[in-house]
Amino acid sequence: PLSRGSLDWDEPLLVANLSERTNACHIGCQDLESVNSTCDERCNRLVAIDSCMQGCRAVSDIFLHQIQDLLYHVSISIDGEDAQGISTTWKFDEVYGTVISEISATDIQWAVQSRPFGSGSPWQITILEEKAFKEDSMQSKIVVPSEFASEIEVRLCIFWRSNMVVSRPIRQSI
Repeated sequence: PLSRGSLDWDEPLLVANLSERTNACHIGCQDLESVNSTCDERCNRLVAIDSCMQGCRAVSDIFLHQIQDLLYHVSISIDGEDAQGISTTWKFDEVYGTVISEISATDIQWAVQSRPFGSGSPWQITILEEKAFKEDSMQSKIVVPSEFASEIEVRLCIFWRSNMVVSRPIRQSI
């Protein structure tokens, strides 16, 4: 790849031919194979560092877009409220089972954010169990803090590395 807005290769990278750049990009695309990114270590050993970093970025972007697309398809039901909080059930259709299996193979953390509807208050985060959505039911139950409001807004989150991806806010009556 060329630098943004550039028409020429960076001087030290003139020695890398197309094959070396393609291979470097493929090496960068292996970044999902570890819990934390290893791009810097792998790419700094290559001549075509920028091509390797482009591969790292591409695979990361694709993975985050896959998560975002999945979160658009979640549904929620309120099961009730008691002294412990508001019991919620989050569910995906069966067709998303393969996608959930793929992203769950990485080191992700599921969570729910909640707050009173229309309050503008900061989101409260409740972490789901590690086995969330990993069973055949494609659903997960979690109790979120009671908000003492007639309506709440909630959203499902996935944390991956230093990224947080959220579903659209869902308004629910209690």
